[in-house]
Amino acid sequence: MSVEREHARSREFPSAPLVWSIVFVYSLLMALAFQKLFVPLMPGLHAGHGLLQNDAIYFHEVAVAMAERISAGGWSELWTSYPGGDTANVKLLATLYVILGPDPIWFIPFGAALHALAATTLYLLGGIAWPGAAGRLGGLIAAILFAVFPSSLQWYAQNHKDVFAIAGTLLIVYAWLQPLAATKLMRIGGAVRIALIATLGAALIVSVRAYLLQLILVGMLAGVFVFVAGTILRGRRTRPKSGALLSILPIGIVLLSILIAPHNADVERITSQDNVATAGKPVWTWNRSDALPEGIDKLLMQISAIRAHFAGAGQLAGSLVDGSRLPSDAMSALAYAPRALAIGLFAPFPNTWKERPSIVRLIGASETLVWYLLAPGVALFAIYRPSRLLFAGLAFAATVLAIMSFGQPVVGTLYRLRFGVWMFVALIAAIGWSHVLLTVLKASESRQEPSRMAGIGTTTFSDPGGITGIAASGAIVTMIWLLTVLGFLFRDLILVNAQGLGGEIGAVFSAFMIPMFFFTFMSAPLAEAMTRHFLELSETEKRRLVQTLLGYATVALVTVGIIIFIWADACISVVISNADAAMVKRSATMLRWCTPFLMFSAWTVIGGVVLNVNHRARDVALAQLTVPVIAVTTILLFEHELGVYSAILGMLIGMAVNTAIVAYCSRSLGLPLVPSLARRAEPVRKVLANFLPLAIAALFTGASVPLNYSFAGTVNIEALSSWALANKFVQVVTTTAGFAIGAVVLPHLGRLVVQRRVTQLENDTYFLLVAGSWIAGVCALIVHVLSEPLVVTLIAGDKVTYSQAQELSSVLRIGSLQLPFVVSAALSLRLAAVSGSSWRVVIATALGFATNLLGDSLLTPAMGVLGIAMASTAGAGVSATTMLLCTRSRSQLSLIAIFVLIGTWGVFVALSVAFNVGSASVTVIALMALGLLSWMQWVSISRRGGKIGSTRLEES
Repeated sequence: MSVEREHARSREFPSAPLVWSIVFVYSLLMALAFQKLFVPLMPGLHAGHGLLQNDAIYFHEVAVAMAERISAGGWSELWTSYPGGDTANVKLLATLYVILGPDPIWFIPFGAALHALAATTLYLLGGIAWPGAAGRLGGLIAAILFAVFPSSLQWYAQNHKDVFAIAGTLLIVYAWLQPLAATKLMRIGGAVRIALIATLGAALIVSVRAYLLQLILVGMLAGVFVFVAGTILRGRRTRPKSGALLSILPIGIVLLSILIAPHNADVERITSQDNVATAGKPVWTWNRSDALPEGIDKLLMQISAIRAHFAGAGQLAGSLVDGSRLPSDAMSALAYAPRALAIGLFAPFPNTWKERPSIVRLIGASETLVWYLLAPGVALFAIYRPSRLLFAGLAFAATVLAIMSFGQPVVGTLYRLRFGVWMFVALIAAIGWSHVLLTVLKASESRQEPSRMAGIGTTTFSDPGGITGIAASGAIVTMIWLLTVLGFLFRDLILVNAQGLGGEIGAVFSAFMIPMFFFTFMSAPLAEAMTRHFLELSETEKRRLVQTLLGYATVALVTVGIIIFIWADACISVVISNADAAMVKRSATMLRWCTPFLMFSAWTVIGGVVLNVNHRARDVALAQLTVPVIAVTTILLFEHELGVYSAILGMLIGMAVNTAIVAYCSRSLGLPLVPSLARRAEPVRKVLANFLPLAIAALFTGASVPLNYSFAGTVNIEALSSWALANKFVQVVTTTAGFAIGAVVLPHLGRLVVQRRVTQLENDTYFLLVAGSWIAGVCALIVHVLSEPLVVTLIAGDKVTYSQAQELSSVLRIGSLQLPFVVSAALSLRLAAVSGSSWRVVIATALGFATNLLGDSLLTPAMGVLGIAMASTAGAGVSATTMLLCTRSRSQLSLIAIFVLIGTWGVFVALSVAFNVGSASVTVIALMALGLLSWMQWVSISRRGGKIGSTRLEES
C-alpha cells in the first residue's frame, strides 16, 4: 500500500476534537431529554427536579443547602467541610446554584463535557494499543458504544460523581500506556504532556472518590510487573532510550495524589474493623492468617470488610450477587478472586436479565449482551498481535475489576464503578474484531483485477478506499445521523407528552407524512441516479449537471407543492378518512405549512451528492443535525403559545439552515447550487434514464407509508397516532442505516463501477450485506426485548394510558423485525442504482407493496394496528428477498449465499419471538442455527477475501 493511500485512509478517521464535539452534542441533547422529559415520566424513580432517587436528589439537596450558606456567609463557605458536600460534583452544583439558581440542568454541560472527554480518550487509546487502522477503528467503535450506552445517563445526565471518576480513570490509563507503547525516549514536551494528563486524571478522581486511586495504583503496578516479566521472558532488556521508562511518571503522580488526598472517614471506619455486626450480632469476622505477611493479610481483611459492609447494606437491593459469600480469612479471599473477576467482567449474568424486569435492568442486560458479542475480540487481539503492552493493559484491567467486584457485591453499584475500566476491555475486544475484518477486506482489495462490465467506461480515478474507508468514515457519519434521528424522535415525544395521542398529534404526523411521501420518490432517488454519472464527468460538466438538475427538480417539486397546497383538504381526507371536518381542516392547514419541506428538498439532496462523493459526508450529516436541534429548541420555547405549530416552525427554520450549510460547503468545492434551466442533453438524459426506475421503485416503497397510515386511520385517530409513533422508533435504526449507506456506501460502489473493479464490487457488496444483516438483527433483537418497558417508561402518564402504551409497544415489537430486511434492501437498491439494474428493483418493491396491501386488507379488520405492523413487516421481507434475487447477477451471490442471508433474517426473527414468549428450547435451537449460519458466512467471506493473515506483527 502506498504512503499516499495510507495517509488518505488515515484522514478518513475523525480527529479527536471532532469526536469530542460530536459526543458532547449527543450527550447534551440526551441529558436534557433524560432529565427534563424522561425521568419526570417515571414516578417510581423520579425524586423531583428531573433527578433520580437516592444519590442524585441527595447531592441536589446538599448543594442547595451549601448554596444558601454561601449566599449568607460568602464564598469561603464553599471550602468549609460539610456533610456530603466535600466532593467536586456537589461543590460545582452549589456554585452554579448561587450564580444561576437551584436547577440541576446547569450541571448538564459539565457532565456532557466530561463524558465526551472520556469517550475521546478511549478513541485515542485505540491508536496506542494497536497503531494503524485496526486500532483507530476499534477505538472509534468503543468510543461510540461508550457514548451511546444509555446506562451512562445515570451519571452524566444527573449530578453524579461517576462522570468525574470515569474520565479521570481513562486519562490516567492513557498517560500510563502511551509511554509503554513508545519505542524511543520522549522529548521534554511529551513528558510534560503525560504529566499534565495524569495530573488532570488524578485530580478528577481525588475530587470525588480518592480511594479509587489506590485500586488504580495496584492495577498499574500489576501491569508494569507483567510488562517487565514479558521483557525478561523474551530475553530483551529495556534499552536506556526506551520511552517505557516514562510510565513511572504517571505512577508517581498517582502515588503522590494518594498521599496528599484527604482520607474518607467512612472508608477508614469500615476498613479498620475486623468484624461487621447487624442488630448487635456479628455477621462477619476476620481470622488472622500466619501463612501470609501481615501487610497482605491486612489488605485482604480491609477489602473483605468493605465487602461485608456493602453486602449487609445491599440486602434489599435486587442485584446483590454472592451476598452470603463473605471471606473470613486470607485463603478464602484469594480463592474468591477469580469469581470476583468473572463478576466484574460479565455481570449481570444472563439468568438474571429478565428477573424483576425494569427499564434499568433491561438496559443493563442489553449493554451486557453487546459486550458478550464483543468479548471474543480480546482473544483475537492476543492471537494476532500479542505484545507486552496488551498484557500489561489486561493485567491492569483484571486487577482493578477483581478488586472492585470483590469489594462491591451489588451489581447495580458495581456497574457504575467499573464502567471506565470495563469499557477499556471492550476497546481491546473491538480492536481485535476490527483487525480480523480489516485483514479480510484488505486482502480482498489487494487481489482486485480489472474486469469488464457491460456499459461501463474505462475512466480511472483515485483509490476508492475499500471497506476500510467505509468503516472509518461511516462510523462517525452514522453516529451523527443517529443524533439527528434521535432528535426527531425527541421532537415527537415532547409533542406526545404535551398533547397526548389524540387528534392534534395525528393531524401533525399526517401533515409531516405527506410531503415526506412525495420526497421519497421525487427527491431522494436523485442521489442514487446521479452519483455514478457525476463521478464520470469533468469538473465543468459536473457543475453544469448539478445546476441543470437543480433547476428542473426545483420546478417539478414547487409545482407539486403548489398542487398539495391547493388540494390539502383532499389529501388529508384520504389519510385520516374517519376524522371530523374540524380535524381535517386543522391538519390541512398544517400540511400547507409543511409544503416547503418538499419544494426545496432538491437543494439538500443534490448538494449532499456533491459533498458525499468528495468525502465530506460529515458535513452533510452535521447540516442535517441542525434541523432537529432547532425544532426541539423551538418546541421547548414556544409550545405553550403555538402548540403543535411550534414543531412546524422549528422544522422550517432548521430546513433553511440545513440548506444554507450544504450550499455553502458545495460552493467551497467549486460547485455552487445555482439552478439553471439550460438544456444540456447527454449527462442529464443519463441521470433521468436512471432516475425513472428508481423513482418508481421508491414510489412503491414510499406508498406503503400513506397506505399504512390510511388503514390505521380507519381504526381510529388514536390508532393512527400509535402507528405513527411506533414507526418513529423503528426509523431510528432504518433511517440511520439508510443515510449511512447513501452517504458513504453509495459513492464507494459508484467509484468501483466507474473503475471497473468488478471483483471488489462483488466482495464488498457481500460483506456489507452480511454485516448489515447482523447489525440490524441484533438491533431488532434488542428493540424486541426492550420495547414494552421502553415505551411504557417513555410515554405512559397523564396524557397516555398504560393500555395505549402497551399497544404501542406491541406495534414496535412487530415492526422491529423488519430491520434486517430494510437494511439489506437499501444496500441492494444502491448496488442496482450504480450498476444499471434499476428496473429490476421495481419488481421487488412492487411485490413488497402488494404484500403490504394484501396484509393490511386481511389483518387490519381483525387485529387493528397490530395487523398493520405485521403486514408492513411481511412486505419488507418480500421486497428484500426479491431484491436480492433481482440483483444477483451484479453481486454474483450464489443461491446458497442468498439462502444463508435469508436464513439469518429468519433466525433473528425466531430468536426475538422466543425471547418474547420465554421459550428456552426455541432460543437454544435458534442460537445453534445462528452459529451455523455465521460459520458459513465467515467461510464465504474468507474465500472471497483470502485467508486471514496469521503472521504475528512485530511490536511498534
